[in-house]
Amino acid sequence: MEAVQRIIDGKIDFEGQRLAERIYSEMLIIISNMLVTLSMFGLALVFSVLIVVPPWPFLNRYHMHWLPKRPKDGEETTSDPATQDTPPTTTAGVPADTKQ
Repeated sequence: MEAVQRIIDGKIDFEGQRLAERIYSEMLIIISNMLVTLSMFGLALVFSVLIVVPPWPFLNRYHMHWLPKRPKDGEETTSDPATQDTPPTTTAGVPADTKQ
């Protein structure tokens, strides 16, 4: 607990203050260059796109099974086979739950 308190207090000596000020000043000089700033932004953008856009397996671990669409009042169900629930079939086209 005492170590955490020392970090929170933020007390540093004069040499540490001088080093922190120098790092701060040099970062301002480097970042003030527009080319470096835009390059860093571009690299961050490319990195973000590579992480977020592809369908990585770790982003698709939990599959959701949605309920079928209910017809509105007064509508009849469609006979479109693509929207109907069909039992899984084997390679021969016979339903998997049929016993032979």
